Amino acid sequence: MFTRRYASVIIFLAILLALYYLPVSRDTLRQRPWANKPVYKPIVCCGPRGSLLSNSSDDQVIPIDLKIPYPVAPFGSHDELSLSQTWMTADIKYGPYGYGDEREDYNRKKVDWEHVDWGRLQDDCAAQNQDRFGAVANVSSRGRMVPNPGFVWPRPEKATGRTAIVLRGYDTYNYAPEDLLNIRSLIVEAGLSTSGNYAVYLLVHIREKEHEIYMSEANYTAALEKFVPVELRSIAVLFDETLLENWYPKTATHHPNFQIYQPLQLFAYYYPEYDHFWQLELDVRFTGHTAHYLDALNTFARKQPRKQSIERSSYLYIPSIHGTYANFTSLIDATLNGGGVWGAVNIPDVEPVGPKPTGSSQEDDFSWGVGEDADLIATNPCSNVTWTEDWVYRDWIHNFQNGVDTPRIFCAPAITRTSYRLLAAAHDAQADKGLTIPSEATVSSFALWHGLKIVFPPQPMYQNPLRDLKEMDIFFNGGPPNASRGAMAKGDGFYNARPHYDITNTATWWWSSPFPAYIFRNWLDPKENEELPFILHKDAEGRIWAPNLALHPVKTN
Repeated sequence: MFTRRYASVIIFLAILLALYYLPVSRDTLRQRPWANKPVYKPIVCCGPRGSLLSNSSDDQVIPIDLKIPYPVAPFGSHDELSLSQTWMTADIKYGPYGYGDEREDYNRKKVDWEHVDWGRLQDDCAAQNQDRFGAVANVSSRGRMVPNPGFVWPRPEKATGRTAIVLRGYDTYNYAPEDLLNIRSLIVEAGLSTSGNYAVYLLVHIREKEHEIYMSEANYTAALEKFVPVELRSIAVLFDETLLENWYPKTATHHPNFQIYQPLQLFAYYYPEYDHFWQLELDVRFTGHTAHYLDALNTFARKQPRKQSIERSSYLYIPSIHGTYANFTSLIDATLNGGGVWGAVNIPDVEPVGPKPTGSSQEDDFSWGVGEDADLIATNPCSNVTWTEDWVYRDWIHNFQNGVDTPRIFCAPAITRTSYRLLAAAHDAQADKGLTIPSEATVSSFALWHGLKIVFPPQPMYQNPLRDLKEMDIFFNGGPPNASRGAMAKGDGFYNARPHYDITNTATWWWSSPFPAYIFRNWLDPKENEELPFILHKDAEGRIWAPNLALHPVKTN
């Protein structure tokens, strides 16, 4: 598969990179991220206009409190997430990234975006904040993701406190102007404005193997130049299924429809300087400040106890039905009499790497796990695979001793934040034993078997048209917690969704819904005679304001 010449080059590069870090044992890869926190103050970074972000009003994105009634989300909650009830116009959100720069009234310094080196900007930002992080990875570096180098990629001795945002692309993706606005906003708001707490990468699937990107640097560069816009090349990491086949020869398939997490598992393996990894599709949009939103999800998840977290994460939280989230937690606990999933759900194929609970669930006062980062942050409820009626992947499972009887949960869509240790555990199982389950069930099930912390934060979600919420509680959750076995939600919305697309495809966050794009397009480019979505606000001057939320999907391809 590889010429001797390039194989030797790969091995040499791998050894050099290995020597850069202090070696650690394979067992260390299995431990929870270290609990130490950075003690140095963040150092402000430069933005795309060459100025410090703190000194450049042209680069700043500032949410606005309009002092008007805020649209109440029927599902999830701004309040429970401590997510600001602020507004932005498209110009406030995307003006710093070139939105409207063709107009005569554009009042920001214009940028030649093709000459912005996003990799270098992020690298410089991380380097000047290295005292806070310890080991840092260069976004603009190449050559890490290569076929099996034959050694365990070393993990830094201390937690870095950093999160990689990994955008999933593919070779023939057509990057529309809207996509570029979105990617720029992610880099500046999450990566640069936080002084490097996040770093943004574009992970590009080269689907045709004839490009042979691992045979030579020239082949890799040719594919990069053919499939990735100039502006994004310094943050792009290419891979093809040759890499997946080389690392995971025992798994049933490597196609992204079934194994969307295999590339992310390898990304984590090759970039161990990050504690967590957000996997985002290119059709995700944030109408507020990106870092503020992601930080709110993380903070909520960290505050959650492990006790009954899996059960809580199976529900679509409806404040008008469940009350406060604390009350909702009490409802689950009362139904389970203090019990529920406690520690790892053991299966014969997996040796858990998560911590073992001390004492019983009934003895715990909801303190175990509080203050611990979640290994998995899901963006939709997690459901029991074996209960599904029409999920096409229900019985798709390979190399497990108990086959379809193996307990599994799935969280769709596969837009999640995962910890390094969760991805490492899934990587080990797939590389060593070929344990294979479908994409949306992969990280959630491995977290279940390893006793790792799973949280679905109640992110705000709207519906159009809004239906009766008591009916929606039955539809999505199966009714109150005591209506279902083990207090796990069990409604048709997740377990028998196919006949009900007229209901499920009306949400601001779903795997397939026209509503997010309708909101986004009316916000970005409102049509004169088109009725605005109800959650948008038009002020006296004709400006269109959007509330603070995440949208999916908003497709350009």
